[in-house]
Amino acid sequence: MNRRTAPVVVALVTALLTVACNQQQASEQEPPTPTPIPTPIVPTKPTYTVKRGEVVRQVQFTGRVGPVKEVELFFKVSGRVRNVNVERDQEVKKDELLADMEIEPLERQVAQSELDLERVQTQLDRAQKTQEASIVRAQVELSMRTLELQRLQGQDLDSKRIQAEAAFEAARLNLARAQSDYDNAPPEGRSGSPQAMNLERVTLDYQTAKAAYDLAMAEIITGHEYDVAMATRQVTLAANNVESLKQGVDPLLVNDVKRAELALKT
Repeated sequence: MNRRTAPVVVALVTALLTVACNQQQASEQEPPTPTPIPTPIVPTKPTYTVKRGEVVRQVQFTGRVGPVKEVELFFKVSGRVRNVNVERDQEVKKDELLADMEIEPLERQVAQSELDLERVQTQLDRAQKTQEASIVRAQVELSMRTLELQRLQGQDLDSKRIQAEAAFEAARLNLARAQSDYDNAPPEGRSGSPQAMNLERVTLDYQTAKAAYDLAMAEIITGHEYDVAMATRQVTLAANNVESLKQGVDPLLVNDVKRAELALKT
């Protein structure tokens, strides 16, 4: 330090000491001012309108989705692929056709099998309808035969016999009267007399009545029994026909339909 700068330094030190003493005296005379506490900021709370709705919390993130179960798909037969209906990573639904092969011969075979099934099914349906109509006719026939049998079984044979006997008795009485008139006529000229002609006519009527009586009695005794037996037989045949028709159509038609269905499935 040279002589010129020494007074300057002394002056600075003196000034600093003076300022420090003044500040100390001021601090001893006045209390310090406290620092004010800042007013806390009340955060503004959001308000919401209350209403019914669906609360959804969405979370967005990136990731990779993989199937739980993977199945390798392939055709069971060899050949060329005709169409591929989906692309890689495309979403598909159950039973959706993914791809198909060139199977024209098999498709023609399936079409032929469908036609065969339709044909035999039509034949079976027609046979079933015909059978239903036949059953109705057979039931009507059975009903008619049953009514005829009941009519024959319920006939009053005594009334027929009485009617036949009455007609025969009337003819016999007419013959007796005609014979009496002829016998009472004068002997001369009997051959051409009215009594003779009447006796001849009544005799013919008597013979006719006698034949009718014999026929009626034969019918009453044997004919009615025959008619009842025949009616009973016809009722039995009609009932058997109904039962036979109810057994169903020809089993061969049913088998044809089943074979056609199996051919279409395979």
